[in-house]
Amino acid sequence: LFENLNVNELAKISERLDLLDIDNVDGQKEINRALNDVCNYFSFTSVGYAKLNKVKKQFLCEYSYSPEDKHLVLVDKPVSNKFVAKLLEVKDSDQSYYFSNRQHLNDSLASFIDSHEIKSGLFYIVMKDGDAVSIIYYLNNDKELEYDYSVKQGLINISNKIGNYIKSIDDQHIANINAKRFKEILKLNNDILYSVN
Repeated sequence: LFENLNVNELAKISERLDLLDIDNVDGQKEINRALNDVCNYFSFTSVGYAKLNKVKKQFLCEYSYSPEDKHLVLVDKPVSNKFVAKLLEVKDSDQSYYFSNRQHLNDSLASFIDSHEIKSGLFYIVMKDGDAVSIIYYLNNDKELEYDYSVKQGLINISNKIGNYIKSIDDQHIANINAKRFKEILKLNNDILYSVN
């Protein structure tokens, strides 16, 4: 019965995310709200996501929520490139990496996990064109994760929707920059044409 309640709660959160589109000015708030709801319902210590900063060539935490202010990854702080590389090596085909407790952790991830005092969690890697662009995380520093397959799949489903939204926003941002540059080029060309005449 409890697992059914968990799946139902995840389904409600997932349905809210289905309503998001990139023109929604409150989209980022809805993403954060969904992560907060997952964190509160499942009593995670901390949830959030890091995005690839292409200029710095580093993943930086963009959002973190912790009901007890125990952030395991700090906003605006870099995530180790070495950790990200190892995470990409050990992730499952569904782009996730789940460990129910420290004993089930892949040894290559141990130094990062131990330095952040993480006991259990799930990472979801958002991929675009074969490259990681964001990492969504659900972490605990005080307990094991003991969820069944359907709950894990529910978390992956929510992460996938959040990841798609993040990618869409990034694509829209790039399109806006390109449109602005194109207008500037046209204006420059017009200025040159008028000065010649």
